[in-house]
Amino acid sequence: MHGTIPGEEDQRTLLKAGNYVDSRFHMLLQEHVKDSPVTLEMSRRIKEQYAFVSSNKEVIAVDFQVEGKPRTYDVTESLREACESVLPDLVASARELIISFDPEFQHELRQNILVAGGGSQIRGLGEEIRSNLSEFGNCKVTVVDDPIYSGAVGALKLAEDMPESEWRRFSTSSG
Repeated sequence: MHGTIPGEEDQRTLLKAGNYVDSRFHMLLQEHVKDSPVTLEMSRRIKEQYAFVSSNKEVIAVDFQVEGKPRTYDVTESLREACESVLPDLVASARELIISFDPEFQHELRQNILVAGGGSQIRGLGEEIRSNLSEFGNCKVTVVDDPIYSGAVGALKLAEDMPESEWRRFSTSSG
C-alpha cells in the first residue's frame, strides 16, 4: 500500500470489540460468581488488567466480596472465553483481506499484518491470529506498542510517503 491511501475495500469494521468482550465477560462472571454482585465496570477492570487469549497456563484469580469478606475466584476460563469470542470475526476479516489483495503482493501483505486498537492489548492476540492464518504460509503479525496513538503515527507516516499527486487529489476531493 506504499504511496496510496487505503480505500474502503482495504478496511474492515468489526462490531465485536471491547464492549462486546466486556458484556460477554460480565455475563460469564455473573454465572460463575453467584454469591457476589458483579457489575459491568468490575468486569471491565478485570478484563483490562488480565485480558488474554491462548492456552496460557496462568491462573487469573480475583477477589470478590461475599457477605463483606473477600473470596477468591478463578476467572481464567470465563476471561479466556470472552476474549477469544472476537477471534473468529477478526481472523475471517484478515483472511478476506489477504485473499482479495493482488496476488503479486500477498506475500508482502502477510509479512506486515498490524493489530491495533483497544483489542490489541489482549495478551497473545497477535500469536493467535498468526496461528489461525497458517494456511496462507508464514505470516508476521505485529501488535502495536501504543494502541492509543498508533493510528495517528501510521497516518503521519503514510502522509509523509504520499506522492504530491495524491495530495492534490485528496485535497480537491475533500474540500
